[in-house]
Order: sequence, then structure tokens, then C-alpha cells
Amino acid sequence: MTSTNPLYLLQSFSKQAQKEASSKLSRKTTISTLQSSLRRHESLIETVSQATNKQVACKESCSYCCSYCRVFVTPAEVFLLNQSIQKSLSTTQLTDFIHKLTDRVRHLTTLSNEDFYNSNIDCIFLENNLCSVYEVRPFNCRNYHAIDVEGCIATYNDAEADVANAFVEELFIAGQGFSEGVINSYQAKGYDVTSYELHSALLEAFTNTKSEQRWAKKKKAFLTAIAQSSRVPTEPLQLAV
Repeated sequence: MTSTNPLYLLQSFSKQAQKEASSKLSRKTTISTLQSSLRRHESLIETVSQATNKQVACKESCSYCCSYCRVFVTPAEVFLLNQSIQKSLSTTQLTDFIHKLTDRVRHLTTLSNEDFYNSNIDCIFLENNLCSVYEVRPFNCRNYHAIDVEGCIATYNDAEADVANAFVEELFIAGQGFSEGVINSYQAKGYDVTSYELHSALLEAFTNTKSEQRWAKKKKAFLTAIAQSSRVPTEPLQLAV
């Protein structure tokens, strides 16, 4: 790459990731392609982190963003989570999990748009301040690299606090560019890549097996899950170019 322009770099990471993922999709299943992409994303972030040599404030058991951030995911990420959870939980545990998930979604659907984004609501996978699905966590969870934990604490305590974005730009560019490229590869193949709220999409995946069948047929995956287009934040993150 011959430019250090942030937008140029983001697009470069995106194009390379799309090329690699598209090649995988031509030869492997949609889920195994995503698993491979998540591993490459992890490797990329580690490489860029070492190259920038900038200190990231995120530490094990630091989970502020797991409460105040609403996570949106693509169907591929939902079905990977679904697969992983069903393999790791017993029948009784799975039943309890779905009940808990149902209550969480019921609560989310009652919130106004403002409260939806400005309330601390623990992710369903947060256990003892640790992610219980860390190995298969969505791209959006992987692209948080804060450099100021005080900002995270301030936002956790007051969602409307005037806190400037404090993240490692190089990691954001690499991670966001890569994830966009992978998502673009699925879209180019005709798959639904709508961004759905994590809990509501996962609940529909568990309770309606036809959702994955629809997606495999390149139709709209979820019919009742909360789509991001219906829940637009008032101040989305802006990347300076």
C-alpha cells in the first residue's frame, strides 16, 4: 500500500478480505468460511497491533462495552453462534438459555429508540465479566480497541456523557475494513447480509429453524428480528479522512 489515507487503507483491507473470503465461499461452506475469516481477522489485528505498538486499554474482565453497546450481526455470524451454542450446552441448559434470551428480547422490543442505544443491557453471553463465546464472537465485538478505559467507564455510567471516541485508529481501520470485505463477499454471492440486533436474531434462529434454510436459499434470513435499519443511532461513529 502506498498511501496512509485512512479511507484508502480501509478499502484496501476490505478488498483483500473480500477476495480471500470469496475464494473460500466457492470451495467451502458458508459457516466454515466465516470461521476461517474470524481466525484471519484475529491474526491481522495481532499483526497490526504489534506494528503500531500502541497500548490498548482493553483487558480481560473489562466488559463495559458488553453492556452499553448494542451489537448488530449478519446472519452468518448468528448461525455460527447458534451452531456453537448447541454443541456446548446440554438440552436443559439450552432450554434455560432460550428462556433467558426470550426475556432479553422482550425487554429490548419495549424500548424507545433512545433507550435502546442509551441503556446498559448486558450481552447474553457476558458471564462473570467474560465472554462465554469469545472464540466465535461477532466482528463488531472484535473491532473494539479502546485506549482510554476512563472513557468507557464514563459512557457506562452515563450514556449521554460527552466522551470523545478513543480507539486505536490503525486497529479500527484494519478490523473494520477486513470485516466489511468478508460481509461483501457474502453479499456478492447473493446472501442476506442485513445487520440484525444480536439477541433478537439469535432467538429467531433458535426458535425458527426455517430461518437458516431461507438464508441458505439466499432469501431474507429473519422475519421478526430487529434490523439495524429500524434502529438508527443519532450519532454513528465517524472516521476522519
